[in-house]
Amino acid sequence: MKMTRDLLRCLVMWTVAAHGMADAGAGEGADNWTTGFERAEAFIQPQVGKLLPRDVSAAALNVKWAEDESWLEWTADGKRQRMELASGKVTSVETGGAASKAGPSDRVSSRDGRFQIYAKDHNLFVTDAAGTRQLTDDGELWRTFDAGYADSNPQSRPVYAGSPPLVHFLGDSSWFVAERWDYREVSPVWLANSIATPRPASIEQRRAYPGDKNIPTAELWLIDAASGTRRAINNEGWAYVGNMDVASGGIFPSPDGRSLYFVRMQRQYEVVELCRVAVPNGEIEVIWREQRDSHFTVRDPELVFVGQGEQLIWKSDRDGRVHYYLLDARRKKLIRQLTSGDFAVNQVLHVDAAKREFFFDAYGDGQGGDPYYMHVFRGSLNGGSPRRLDTEPATHSFTPSSSAKYFIDTFSTVETAPRTVLRDRNGRIVKELAVAKTDSLRAAGWQAPERYKVKAADDATDLYGVLWKPFDFDPKRRYPVVAVVYPGPSGDSVPTRFSPSHNNAALAQLGFIVIAPGTRGSASSRGVAFQTYARTSGNIRDYTLPDLRKSIESLAASRPWMDVARVGVVGHSGGGFMTLAAMLHDPDFYKVGVASAGNHDNNIYEMNSGEFYWGDPRTGPTGGPRGYVTNMDEVQRLKGALLLIHGETDSDVPVASTLRVVDALVHANKVFDLLILPGKDHSIRYQEPTADSYVRRRTWKYLSEHLLGTGATK
Repeated sequence: MKMTRDLLRCLVMWTVAAHGMADAGAGEGADNWTTGFERAEAFIQPQVGKLLPRDVSAAALNVKWAEDESWLEWTADGKRQRMELASGKVTSVETGGAASKAGPSDRVSSRDGRFQIYAKDHNLFVTDAAGTRQLTDDGELWRTFDAGYADSNPQSRPVYAGSPPLVHFLGDSSWFVAERWDYREVSPVWLANSIATPRPASIEQRRAYPGDKNIPTAELWLIDAASGTRRAINNEGWAYVGNMDVASGGIFPSPDGRSLYFVRMQRQYEVVELCRVAVPNGEIEVIWREQRDSHFTVRDPELVFVGQGEQLIWKSDRDGRVHYYLLDARRKKLIRQLTSGDFAVNQVLHVDAAKREFFFDAYGDGQGGDPYYMHVFRGSLNGGSPRRLDTEPATHSFTPSSSAKYFIDTFSTVETAPRTVLRDRNGRIVKELAVAKTDSLRAAGWQAPERYKVKAADDATDLYGVLWKPFDFDPKRRYPVVAVVYPGPSGDSVPTRFSPSHNNAALAQLGFIVIAPGTRGSASSRGVAFQTYARTSGNIRDYTLPDLRKSIESLAASRPWMDVARVGVVGHSGGGFMTLAAMLHDPDFYKVGVASAGNHDNNIYEMNSGEFYWGDPRTGPTGGPRGYVTNMDEVQRLKGALLLIHGETDSDVPVASTLRVVDALVHANKVFDLLILPGKDHSIRYQEPTADSYVRRRTWKYLSEHLLGTGATK
């Protein structure tokens, strides 16, 4: 239910009164706040939309290739253009034409179009020339084929209504594989929605906690759409099949449809096996096995077929970085390592079996450059060092033609606007297709942020981050610092692409130096030792905090306009957890924090992420007799101003995680502020404009009050 403008005005006025700010609107402080607030709002969507450069990505340019790759079409500056690739001649072409008609979005079609599979009442149905018939009859709410419920922590309501079932047809045959998860033995929890109509409501959710005995189990079924024959693939003794996350891959039908490959894992990924299933008899054989003393850190498995699948490209962390390996599918053995060095592979973009080449993107250039920039390489299946195809130190996004003879490459940095070019298979730029123009943005006062590099607390590891200044920056002034944090461990929140409407840019306009800092333990792209730092440090709460403070102090040492006597910290989700942890770990350093949707107690967060990254909460490397350490354990150390925010119906991080902190703060007799958003889920800021605006303004106001001494709303 959306709030009206009048209601929002009332809420804002109530907030001012509740904080004793009714008279704070007078004087110079309020004037400064108003000016900064208006400038900040101007760089938030949708207000900033008219200033932003146009999107020049391949999708936005509506790129189209000739089937024989003889020409390329794209739209730039409102004009449709065609380039003859042999001659380089560019001509204008007519736009329009009938759009292709898509089939129903809730169905999966066979390759020849004879069969369409869909889910209804938790079971699978097929439609073909003979009509519609039911294929399964044992589906139920907590063991369903309906992908509307396909979530790692499913609810009793479909959260992805209208989604197609998790089905993959096998080659040109009528056989397909279907994925289903069984949550019947998983313990329930409930989400409350106080603003449901006509009366408040509760929503059942099935959620396994770290260390729970009963966890969800994945089922894979081979089903013949023609005859209705079905056969379960045996996964007995394995915690996961495909992936620990529902609907997240790990299932790979072979090109010829005669077999199915899938990945199965023990509960904490300490053993991972790549298996092949014969179709249709369902016999399983192990093709490859990964075993670790700790755990296999590739959470999302990748397998790519060479030709018809005689050889396989497999992603592994076995040498300490994530790289590609070539497997012999028939002999079930390693042929060779395909990539190595100071970069981490991301995704195979194309395989040319005839030329024995493959193309992939990776984090890092392999030559000591920024390890977070994405680059594209061409590698040989016969061995040898891959060749980097781009030259610009930036994050690149490559879209290949069907044979990878050409690539569309869009690249940018936080400082430089996107540029889209056409490259050949050797990386040579054939044609510049579009450049994002920033004239209007810069005329409005926008200035690029700074990407920085500092040393971690160990004085050896490089850490990367981004720093934003007010657009009216005066080096003679002293500015308070706000760190917008996220600890990982799956990744960080440090941008690498051009993003002028970033919330941090707007926040800086209130009169702050804003940083997005990277820390150890936050990114898989930096290698196994970097990503698993949370495990090796032995503490899932505090492992990022020495790096965070060291980064701020290192930056300030060469930037005297950063006032480290006035430092705040802000974060959402894992960042909310880190925000409060920082305030408790260094209570005299961080003066204010805004922690939204924080997983302050990871013992009641989702089991799969917790155990994958940190191990068992009691017997693992970060565990203890009472489970993982929590923020509640340290609340007596709180000194600064703290605002806790959480959505009432958060289905990812339960609101109980924040309310447990509230209970501990009450018992410790600590003063704090709390904002609960009725009926809002985890992504508070993306569900409706009113909630987005309100949370943002409350955050800005809170930081301004405690770091600038201002903050009265208009």
